[in-house]
Amino acid sequence: MADGNSQHPALSQFPRTADLTSQSPKYWAKEKDRYLRQLLILDIEEITGRPLMVCFSQLNQPINHTDPDDIAEIIQAIDGDACDILIQTPGGSVDACEKIISVLSKKFSDYRVIVPSWAKSAGTVIALSSNEIVLGINSELGPIDPHQAINGMSVPSLLKTKRYRHTCVRWLT
Repeated sequence: MADGNSQHPALSQFPRTADLTSQSPKYWAKEKDRYLRQLLILDIEEITGRPLMVCFSQLNQPINHTDPDDIAEIIQAIDGDACDILIQTPGGSVDACEKIISVLSKKFSDYRVIVPSWAKSAGTVIALSSNEIVLGINSELGPIDPHQAINGMSVPSLLKTKRYRHTCVRWLT
C-alpha cells in the first residue's frame, strides 16, 4: 500500500476533496469515522513504508481466545516480513497472548508495536516481544499480572498457590 500503486477502498468512499461523497448523508455520518481511520492508517503506512495492523479495544474488551485466529487471518493479507502493530488493550488471556506472539513471530521477522495510549498486562507482553516499541507522551505499558477467574471474579494467579488459596476462597464466598 505504501507504494501508492493500489487504490484503497477508503479513498473512493471518503475522498479528500470538497466534492460530496456518493453515499447518502446518513450513511456518511454513520460510517465517516471508520473511513477516516482507514485514511489515517494509510497516512501512517506511507510515512513508515510498512503495513499497519490496528488492534484496538476498550477497557471491557480484554484479549481473548478468538483474537489470535483473527490476527492470523488479518496478517495473511500482509506481504513481506515487516509490520507495524498499533495496540490498545487492557490485557487479557495469557494463553491468547502467547498464541498472538507465536503467530506474529512466525509471519514477521521484524514487527514494531506502537502504543498510542495503553497496552496493559498481556498487551505489554506483546509489546515486549516486538523488535521495537514506539511510545508517545501519553503512552503507558502496564504491569504483567496474570489473573484467573475464581467464582466469577478475576483474581491474581498468585492466589492459586496453596498459601493464599484458603484466604481467597473464604473472601470470595
